[in-house]
Amino acid sequence: MSTVREKQTLTLRLASDVLDTAQDAVRAGMAPNVTAFIEAAVRARKQAVRNARLNLLAAEAMADPDFVRDMRDISAEFAETDRKSWPQYQTVDSPPGSVNHESLGEAA
Repeated sequence: MSTVREKQTLTLRLASDVLDTAQDAVRAGMAPNVTAFIEAAVRARKQAVRNARLNLLAAEAMADPDFVRDMRDISAEFAETDRKSWPQYQTVDSPPGSVNHESLGEAA
């Protein structure tokens, strides 16, 4: 089942080499027209845009001392449960609630 998406009109000013690339893509059969090629290019970057937006929200949250305090309190409350539930992330000398970053494939 295909979904019909409402289209909106947008006028763009593109660098000539970018337009040439889009037109070359159409000639090569990569897209039926320049608009479709540009739309596909934007869709290809959709996840990167989402990640950038989430990074901005996370940075904003981490700049809020009340949020950071709440997260630390919640982490402390769940430290014992986390230690019991995720023993593979613990080392013999790990304090309760800490993460063994090497087991996650990360540098400590």
